[in-house]
Amino acid sequence: MKVLILLAAGLLASTAAAAADGGPVTMRGLGIASCNQYLAVRKEQGITPNKATYNQWAQGFMTGLNVALYMKSQRYADLPDPDSMNQWLTTYCSANPGKPFHEAVSGLIAERSMPVDKPAAK
Repeated sequence: MKVLILLAAGLLASTAAAAADGGPVTMRGLGIASCNQYLAVRKEQGITPNKATYNQWAQGFMTGLNVALYMKSQRYADLPDPDSMNQWLTTYCSANPGKPFHEAVSGLIAERSMPVDKPAAK
């Protein structure tokens, strides 16, 4: 348990805040990690705390984006299961290793976005 806490603390401590041109903080946490960092974690053997942390961050970020997408434009994304999510993110990040992880997750949501079916008029 102590090792798990230390690993999680180290991973979170290694992330900084992303700001646009010294402006307000726009992103915190694993989203500012590079795709290359995500790929390194995916290579770890078995289920690891690092993999779980990336999965949880991505799923929470997608949920938040989904809510905002629905509220703004009456669209939503059909959120993928973790295996499908990781397969898509691995493909994207392999092609874009220098991009921030949040761009990969945002790209997945954008690809899966669809309009909300409106009920038929009576």
